[in-house]
Amino acid sequence: MRVPLARLVDLRAHSAMRTLPPQVPGWPVVGNLPDFARDVLAFCVRNYHRYGPVYRIRLLNREYWVLAGLEANVFLARDGDRCLSSRSLRPMGAELGAPDYFLLAQDGAWHRRLRRAHAPGYKREVYERSIPRMVAIAQAHIRERWRPGMSVPVVDEVQRMACEQVGQAVLGHSAQEIFEDVRLVFATAIRTSSIPLVPSLFTKWPPYVRAKQRLWAYMQRLVEAERERLARGAPPSSTFAAELLAFRDDNGRPIPDLALAKSFAGVFFSSLDTLASTLSFMLYAAFKHPHVLQRVQEDVDLLFSRPLETIDRFVLKECQALYGLALETMRMYPVVPVTPRIVLEPFEIEGVTIPAGVEVMFATGVTHMLPEFFPNPEVFDIDRYTPERAEHRQSGAFTPFSLGTHTCLGAGFAELQLMMLFATILHTAELALDPPDFTASVKPLPLPNPGRDFRLRVLRLRGV
Repeated sequence: MRVPLARLVDLRAHSAMRTLPPQVPGWPVVGNLPDFARDVLAFCVRNYHRYGPVYRIRLLNREYWVLAGLEANVFLARDGDRCLSSRSLRPMGAELGAPDYFLLAQDGAWHRRLRRAHAPGYKREVYERSIPRMVAIAQAHIRERWRPGMSVPVVDEVQRMACEQVGQAVLGHSAQEIFEDVRLVFATAIRTSSIPLVPSLFTKWPPYVRAKQRLWAYMQRLVEAERERLARGAPPSSTFAAELLAFRDDNGRPIPDLALAKSFAGVFFSSLDTLASTLSFMLYAAFKHPHVLQRVQEDVDLLFSRPLETIDRFVLKECQALYGLALETMRMYPVVPVTPRIVLEPFEIEGVTIPAGVEVMFATGVTHMLPEFFPNPEVFDIDRYTPERAEHRQSGAFTPFSLGTHTCLGAGFAELQLMMLFATILHTAELALDPPDFTASVKPLPLPNPGRDFRLRVLRLRGV
């Protein structure tokens, strides 16, 4: 399966002679945008079966080559750093104010340098050490805002709890004062500038402009507060803040203030990204499958029968139903099912030449829905991840956090937070689908989520 180096070197000269991959038919002006935005993963899987591992799509005025299947995933993991660039995400970095320091849009040595500076704040140990405090944050939120008989808008409530937890654990600061601005800025930036799904004109919308101004001012105050703490010899609020303030590039220059503010804001953005959307799907899947919910509730009851300070990654992974629920949710509802890149050096995927210069999307989530890797992929089965089956251990097949050098920085942190925050919600409140026959459809923006109409009714609060 490995692509010989010679093929990577010589393909440019021959690319013009190759037949273009098939084009997925679309609509005038908007192209494939309506079908793509409706459900990204379903769109990519459907067209993989129809057109093969490489096909072309058009979103508004931009063409992308979609690369899907195991060979594409393996290539992204193994050779992506050498043959691909993330600069297609620079417009998002520019919209957020610091394109040269926007981690997702960097490549090579500079990306690795910035990643090392950010990494300490997102280690799973950071969350493990904070589990009692994280439980207290979630329980306080539930007991202050939820009442028996109330219909809870799940995505909104999960975003609020996750954002506060991540802010406190990683950065040492609360998100409550600025939460609405964080959510609006993140949603607008990702809609208009990652894979543009709405026109960039929306970035001129006055409420968005004001929210961005308030957000940067707030983050700048946090940066200044951290500098003052260091100046008077006090410990920093977090390892994350300390590492970024101490960072120097090869010329001895620190991270500019605007980029620091962006990195601080990125802590809050991360909770609205994969984490809150995945946790919302996790709650939906559990309540949609009562037999799963019963097994997971047993794990939750056992988990909370022990002192919180004794809970760590090993204890959580021993909760086989809870762990399986988290992984099966990430398989069936990946919230980042595609990874955009620009090709720097030509290569082949299953005999199809991918020339330099084209914009590609690695549809990494497609393998999640292929029966050769996950038998009966449409069936929600939390036992796929038991030691006996371990379907997720097949190299390149299970990709909830993408692949390669840009794999999600906080993957270990997020996995623990998913399980622990889910468990805290079930331990604190008895809930039911509202209405009981509700069926979610995947909403695409800002990232795939079960939608604002997904609600759970509070039957009672436990321990109140």
